Amino acid sequence: MGLFTRLGRMIRSNINSMLDSAENPEKVLAQAIRDMQEQYGQAKNQVAMQMVEQKKIEKKALKMREEAVGWKSKAQLAVSKGDDSLAKQALIRFKSSEDLASQFEQERERQAQNVESLKNALTALEKRIEDAKRRKGELLTRKQIAETKMNLSTTVSDVKESDAFGEFDRIASKIEDMELKSGVMLELSGEPQLEPEIKLLEESSEVDNELAKLKAEMAGDKGD
Repeated sequence: MGLFTRLGRMIRSNINSMLDSAENPEKVLAQAIRDMQEQYGQAKNQVAMQMVEQKKIEKKALKMREEAVGWKSKAQLAVSKGDDSLAKQALIRFKSSEDLASQFEQERERQAQNVESLKNALTALEKRIEDAKRRKGELLTRKQIAETKMNLSTTVSDVKESDAFGEFDRIASKIEDMELKSGVMLELSGEPQLEPEIKLLEESSEVDNELAKLKAEMAGDKGD
């Protein structure tokens, strides 16, 4: 498993753990960014160590190459002196140094590629941290908007379901029931209805007046 893969899993694990028990998202996000920066620092140190290792390999390759040149010079000197046996020993050392130099140079190339890959990954991680910082502000703004909507919804619900409004409607309904009940009880009580009798009296009085008027007219006619 690669270095940055492990770091990514550690970061996600830490964030998920904090969110599961979170009461303050702002603190969680701030802590998550601090963790990212800490992991970035560790990754940066790892990259630096690999770069140092690359330098060491380069020095070893250069040293072996210099030793190879030295042994070749000694072999040439031995040949010039007519000492083939010594020249052969010098050439063996030359070949060995050459082989080691080639191996170190190949390792240096592989290490250089690894370092370049790690540096690219580190740059990408740095961008992700910057993006996380930017998104933190956006997420907190969205949280505030969501909280405002929730508070408004709760307030509207409270108004609709207010005890005061419910009590008012209950009393109004109770009064209406009392009015209806009182009317029904009056009808069932059997008490005389005064209004019809009063109307009859008024009609009787009108008839009496008409009768008196008629008698007066008739008396006048007799007198003539």
